Amino acid sequence: MEGYKLGKTSIKVPSGWHEINFNKAMDILDGELNAVETLAVLTDKTPEEIRRATDLDTIFYFTNTFLYLQQLPGHDFPRSIQMGPDLVKFPAPIDLGNAEVGQVEDMQSIIMKMNKDFTGETARELTELELIKIMPHIAAVYIQKLLDGEYDGQTAQDMVPRIKEEVSFKAITGIGYFFLSRLTALMSGQESEWQKHHLMRRSWKRASLNLMRRLAHTLHLTR
Repeated sequence: MEGYKLGKTSIKVPSGWHEINFNKAMDILDGELNAVETLAVLTDKTPEEIRRATDLDTIFYFTNTFLYLQQLPGHDFPRSIQMGPDLVKFPAPIDLGNAEVGQVEDMQSIIMKMNKDFTGETARELTELELIKIMPHIAAVYIQKLLDGEYDGQTAQDMVPRIKEEVSFKAITGIGYFFLSRLTALMSGQESEWQKHHLMRRSWKRASLNLMRRLAHTLHLTR
């Protein structure tokens, strides 16, 4: 976190996606926030506190100095994550072979269910944000066994809200991209709803570009 003065108001701003949890990241990426609201999310202030701090032009240009907001994190699988008092270390090398068959099956079921929830009966690709929203559920399947020592599907999904709040956006997308890329490749040869609706995985590069464009629009100051 980096400390700044906004007028007479002291604020702390995350220095990167590794210091922003999943919930805050989705508020920024999935919302229709202006510069004031974006800065409020980043600093744990209310929009009213930010508005009182200084003028709108200063807030707008200040917000746009945080260049990491204009691109998604890299795809690196984290070595470990901190969840409250719990440090979860990931074994190396990471591979689907490290996951139980039940975990892989549950991950596949989650992808198909959430795909259907997002698209209904419409034959379309998932959007980049929809793909990202699947990732905490996939990550929970992997993390829960490491945390508890034994895999339990319901316990894993009950853990999703905690993961969204306590794990960084960067770590969740790193885990999610890894498993989604491998699971969709595995599922491509199977008869499933995924195939029936002709839903192909978008490249992460394309997703990143679209999100950067959306974020640029999101951060535009609404007067």
